[in-house]
Amino acid sequence: MRLLFQLCFALSFLLSFTWCGSEQKMKNENSDGGGEDKGLLLYRQLFQARRQDHMEAINNILALQDYEKQYKLVSLVYEKLFEVLTEAKAALQQTNYIPGEKFPTEETTRDALSSVLENTAFFGEILLRLPDISHDIYVKRKEWKDILAWAVLFAQQTRVFEGVHATFLHLVAQELNIVERGPDYQNPYKMESKLTFQGSEPVKPKKKEKKTDRKSVV
Repeated sequence: MRLLFQLCFALSFLLSFTWCGSEQKMKNENSDGGGEDKGLLLYRQLFQARRQDHMEAINNILALQDYEKQYKLVSLVYEKLFEVLTEAKAALQQTNYIPGEKFPTEETTRDALSSVLENTAFFGEILLRLPDISHDIYVKRKEWKDILAWAVLFAQQTRVFEGVHATFLHLVAQELNIVERGPDYQNPYKMESKLTFQGSEPVKPKKKEKKTDRKSVV
């Protein structure tokens, strides 16, 4: 029952972003004219709040502290996530939206764009914090590689990811070898001392006992 709750909680973040009153505000600001993309500035604020929601969901997954349950949950989340990404990509291609253009106000385009950006970020957060589980699931689904490579490169061109968000997205691209890893690349969230798993119980590697010389007593 607990696992089902965690799944529902995590999957709730894979739906299209709920704009509430922000939709009309974005239309009004973008219609003001001028060179500044006010719609983009507004979305960046909403996106940052969404990233915080992502972390709440991920912390719930990490709190399970059970490898098999984490694996099952992440697998189910990824299935839904890539389904959403595939649909959003198709919608964007139909609208001919080019990343880097003025942030869209048309509902279909805007919702598809936000789905790509938010789910790419959500995937990246899980990937970096649960790399072993993520890679084991991801490597078995070749069709996911193309859609994710597209999503990451697309997201980098939208101007939504800036500052720490841009650094994060570049880490994701390197972790997946979408771009060449830098000479000093390392996943900052990966545990230095790995745990091995037998069933669902983590087993720490045994420490080697230091041999001490015993002097003979005369």
